[in-house]
Amino acid sequence: MSAVIRLARADEVALLQQIEVEAGRLYGQVGMPEDFEGLPTDLVAAAIAEALVWVVEEEARAVGFALCWDRGEALHLRELDVLPSHMRRGLGRMLVEHVGAQARVRGHDYVSLTTFRDVPWNAPLYRRWG
Repeated sequence: MSAVIRLARADEVALLQQIEVEAGRLYGQVGMPEDFEGLPTDLVAAAIAEALVWVVEEEARAVGFALCWDRGEALHLRELDVLPSHMRRGLGRMLVEHVGAQARVRGHDYVSLTTFRDVPWNAPLYRRWG
């Protein structure tokens, strides 16, 4: 199955929020709250308007996204989500690599992010990716 990364569209705000909420349910497995609403609509819409949200698609269906903030010298990866049914296929890595490439194209010195150290699929994954 071939995946494609593209800029998010303004009409996808609710879809991206749904992807975030579904992916966020996994946090319940490690004792964290899983019943959250996700990023506010206005924040997602603003990031899309600034061309700072990228969607990964499989078979023309959005299955994940990366949302960034422009922090001057850094492009900050604020949110990275992939539907649980599409995890472990390299889609998250594709998104992170795309964000890195976009940071270089846009003249940022680096990509920044914050994550939970004790969540098994977060910090170790980012550490492996450099």
